[in-house]
Amino acid sequence: MKKILTLLLAAAALTLPAQNADERIGTLINESQWFALQQTLAQTPRKDVSPMLYELATSLTFHHFNQPDSAIAHTSLLLQNYQDELGTANALNMAVLLSSDMARAGQYAQAADLMESLSRQVQAQGADSASVSQMRQTADQYRTYASLGSVCRPLHPRADYRLPLDTLDLLHSLAHKSGQHLLTLQGSLNRTSTKLVFDTGAGINIISSSDAARCGLRPLDTTISMAGFGIQQGQMAIADTLRMGDMTWINVPFFIVDMSTGNDRADSIGSLLPPVIGLPVMQTMQEIQFDFARRELLIPGRLTPMPQTGPNLLLNDNNNLNLLTRDGWGNPVVMHLDTGIYLTGFNQKWYNQNEKRVRAEGVLDSIRMAGVGGIIRERTYRLPSMALNMGSAQATLHNVHVGTGLDLSSGKPMPGPSSMPPTIDGTIGLNLFEQFPRVILNLKDMYLEGCPGKP
Repeated sequence: MKKILTLLLAAAALTLPAQNADERIGTLINESQWFALQQTLAQTPRKDVSPMLYELATSLTFHHFNQPDSAIAHTSLLLQNYQDELGTANALNMAVLLSSDMARAGQYAQAADLMESLSRQVQAQGADSASVSQMRQTADQYRTYASLGSVCRPLHPRADYRLPLDTLDLLHSLAHKSGQHLLTLQGSLNRTSTKLVFDTGAGINIISSSDAARCGLRPLDTTISMAGFGIQQGQMAIADTLRMGDMTWINVPFFIVDMSTGNDRADSIGSLLPPVIGLPVMQTMQEIQFDFARRELLIPGRLTPMPQTGPNLLLNDNNNLNLLTRDGWGNPVVMHLDTGIYLTGFNQKWYNQNEKRVRAEGVLDSIRMAGVGGIIRERTYRLPSMALNMGSAQATLHNVHVGTGLDLSSGKPMPGPSSMPPTIDGTIGLNLFEQFPRVILNLKDMYLEGCPGKP
C-alpha cells in the first residue's frame, strides 16, 4: 500500500568548497544517502567540516532519523545564520523540512503558519500550481491538528500490552487462496468494534467512507492528496477514540479514501479493506514487537536497547520507513518497509545494478499490482531464492520477483509508485517478517531487528 504526503520541492544542487570532508558530505546530501551521511558525520571531526555544511548535515540527519526536536533547533540555526550560503532554493527546502519537524513535534500551529508563508513565497516566485496547492493542503492539515489540541494522544499508562494478531486474505474471492494476507487486530473506533489492519507502510491512517460512517467518525473539510500509481484525494475525519486491547487514544485522524484503480475487480477487493492503522499511531507506541510465535503484538513498557551497530531505519519525506540492509548477494540495499504488502521484492533500481546476474539466474514472469489511483502489470524476473537481513538476522525467501520497470504488454517504461524515492531498491513485505519468530520495530531509536529461530 502506497500512501504519501509530499512536502518537498525538487532540491537544488549545493555548491561546496573543494575540501575532502565537505565534498564527501555534500555528495551524500545531493544523492539523498541519509544512512551514509549519518555514519560519515559521526566519524568526521567537526573542525574538518565547514560550519554551514555541518549545520545542514546535522539538521538533515536529525530529520530523517526521527529526532524532530533536535532537527528544529539545528534547522533554525541554519536558516538564521547561513541563508545566503544556502541559496534561495535550498533555504526554502530546509524551511519546508522545519515545518514538517514542527508538526512531528506536535507544534502544529507554528508548522501551519510557516507552511502558509512558504506557499505564498513559492507562488510569488512562479512555482507550479500543483506545488502551491500541495503546500496549502499541508498547512490546512496542520491547522486542523492545531485546532484539536492534541492528536493521537494516548490515555493509557506506559506498560506492557499484548494484542492478539490475526490475518486477513483480501484475495479470498479468487478461485483459490493466494496465501497473501494482511496483519489485523481487533479494536474499536468510537466504541464501535472493528477489525484494524496494522500497516507499517501507511504514513497516515486510512478508512473507507462506509467504515467512517459506521464508526461515527467526524468528517472535516481538510483534504490531502494521496499517491500510489495515481493520485486520489482523501478527506480527513476524526475518531474521538481508538481502542486496541487496554490501549486507548483520543483525537485520531483518519483519511477517508475509497480505492479507485479503474479496475472493477481490484476496487471490489479494495472495498473490503478494514480501517488501516499507520505510523501516526505506531509512533506513540515507540516500540512494537511482532511476536509471530505467540501470534501477538507486544508493546513493551521498557524499550529494548538499540544494537551497537546503531540505527538502520529512517523516515523519508513521505513519512515512510526505509531499512538499510544487505541482500543475499552481499549488496547494501535500502528497502521500503511495508507490512501492508505481502510479497518482498526488488524494483528497477536494483535490477539495473544486478541485471546480468538476474537474467542468468531468474525466470521471466510478471506481477500485477493495484493501489491508490491505478493498476499496473509489470514484466519481472523471478529468482528461485534470495536471502535478506533484518538487522543482524537473515532469512531466505523463495520465488522473489524483481521488477524491470517495463510494462508487460507494451515493453515500454512505466511509472512506478510516486511515493517511492529513487534511492529505494525494493520493498520488504510481510512474508519476510514472518520468517522470524519475533521482529522488533523501534521507532524511537530507529532500528529493526529480526530475532533468529524457528518461525
